[in-house]
Amino acid sequence: MRFLSLIILVALGIQSCRSPESRAVDSDSTASDSTAQGDSTVNDSSKSDGKGKTAGNLMQSNIDSEGADFMKKAGANSMWEIQLADIAAKSSDPKIKDFAMNLKKYHTQLNKDLKNLSGKLGIVLPTGLTTEEKTHLENMRKTNGQELDKHYIGMVISDHEEILALFKAGASNRKKELSEFAIKAIPTIESHFEKAKALQAQLK
Repeated sequence: MRFLSLIILVALGIQSCRSPESRAVDSDSTASDSTAQGDSTVNDSSKSDGKGKTAGNLMQSNIDSEGADFMKKAGANSMWEIQLADIAAKSSDPKIKDFAMNLKKYHTQLNKDLKNLSGKLGIVLPTGLTTEEKTHLENMRKTNGQELDKHYIGMVISDHEEILALFKAGASNRKKELSEFAIKAIPTIESHFEKAKALQAQLK
């Protein structure tokens, strides 16, 4: 599936999507830049360890580093899925449009729940997309018809392969609140993954 998505990306002249891991790191950097301009909720003095978490954040939290990573990556992914869905909403295919809107609705709620949990556990989540992601979205906006539909579904499949692995890892975290959050989300994420694959087959 990743290979097919990559072919579509090259054909469209669009940069490929970043993984949840790199997306969380870069989004966290974006958040830090925003903080320097006046957002006092992020610890400016924290030094990144290169995995999307900072020493300052972990000192203030009551969760292990794996849990912090999970939350940051999950937050970055939900923001990305919402933005992708907004673009896919212009699809002329009712099935693609409905699927995109369902994903947007779900990830909007998931992000709200994640923010509530992060507040309780002392984790600062990413607050914006990376420059690369913004460029990717701008290029997607220039497409339409099946070109857009195939690219969107390919991205959803690629992302959900990785996000499923992330949530399954989160489900075994020692922090009860975090593991319960991940376990609750997995069935819906799996359902979206299977639905995306079915839609992709219909587009061929």
